Amino acid sequence: MSAVDQAWQLVQSLGAIDSERLFRAVTDEETLSDPSVRTQLLVRDALRGLRSFWGEPTFTRRVSQMRENRRILAAIDTHQDEEGFLTLGRRIMEVTDPNVLHKLFRELSRRVDQPCIVTIGGSLALMLNDYISRVTDDVDIVDELPAAIRTQYSLLEDLARRYNLRLAHFQSHYLPQRWERRTWSLGVYDQLTVRVIDSLDVLAGKLFSSRKKDMDDLVASWSKLDVAAFRERLARDTDNFRSDAKSLEAAKHNWYVLTGEQELP
Repeated sequence: MSAVDQAWQLVQSLGAIDSERLFRAVTDEETLSDPSVRTQLLVRDALRGLRSFWGEPTFTRRVSQMRENRRILAAIDTHQDEEGFLTLGRRIMEVTDPNVLHKLFRELSRRVDQPCIVTIGGSLALMLNDYISRVTDDVDIVDELPAAIRTQYSLLEDLARRYNLRLAHFQSHYLPQRWERRTWSLGVYDQLTVRVIDSLDVLAGKLFSSRKKDMDDLVASWSKLDVAAFRERLARDTDNFRSDAKSLEAAKHNWYVLTGEQELP
């Protein structure tokens, strides 16, 4: 994907925009040279948003280190009378990098003295598949941490401080039926095996939730998921959710917002 395409993809996606990825995309020579006025407006408003988010000193220092620093500074002041991307600036943030999980689990594995398996769900499962990009503090583990891990309180505190991620847990009844058949492997770290919940299973659980952040994740993921496969998953594996009246009501509301359809698949 070209730098221009990356810049547009970041801006056109819903939800948070990673400041680092945006900065790399809009300061690339290819993007700065794009003749399209719309791309020039995108670059202008992205740079203004980054300057506001990082603060003037940090932004100026980072730009000064770029080969194209003069063109970058000039781009900020282009097309002064034209309206561009009014909401872009407030969507910029420092998002969680899911790749830091490998470091966390490698360090954790050095203190695991017996075979253990953990399975990740929640927002990080979506981030690992590039469905969403946002901040999270939790690594949500299905059901509970193995005893060999959860009793190491000092180590868990150190990991949370070092990586800004806290190992937490949630109950598997928040997942659709047969979810355990569809997990995939993140990796094996010494005696620690880490698996990840399938993204459609995570999103199915979020559909039956009334939490605002779950709806945010559904909306942000919608353009990237296989809607036909999601329909099939909902029709086949969500009987456990539908037995609860409040969950069913939440799912029907969320599904209508997403698709305009009154009834669930």
